[in-house]
Amino acid sequence: MMVQLTNPARLDKLIHFGKQDSSKMNQNGIPILGFVESFKAWGGVWQLTTTQLLQISGMNLSDNQIFVVRHRESWTDVIDAKIGTKVYHVKSIVPDVADTPTSYDLVTLEKVIKNG
Repeated sequence: MMVQLTNPARLDKLIHFGKQDSSKMNQNGIPILGFVESFKAWGGVWQLTTTQLLQISGMNLSDNQIFVVRHRESWTDVIDAKIGTKVYHVKSIVPDVADTPTSYDLVTLEKVIKNG
């Protein structure tokens, strides 16, 4: 899928990509879940077409958001993302098939809801 981004200034969100890790312990020896960053990239919110919105309307995807980011060769070890203080789970990554300076990837993020 080729993403056409006419204005790179739309990339206004700094997205930290990585995964959650519980290797740190608190003073009681209980693991603390923390975010471990692999890399960061500027991204922007990507709007779906009306047809795409109708197609996913019954799929319980209301907590999902799609971002466009510069194309990367590899998305290995990317499980989660963090924007500001909010943590998201990476649902899908649609890389651009072309590897050009104007290539962008679409990343679908799902809001992580914590229990407790």
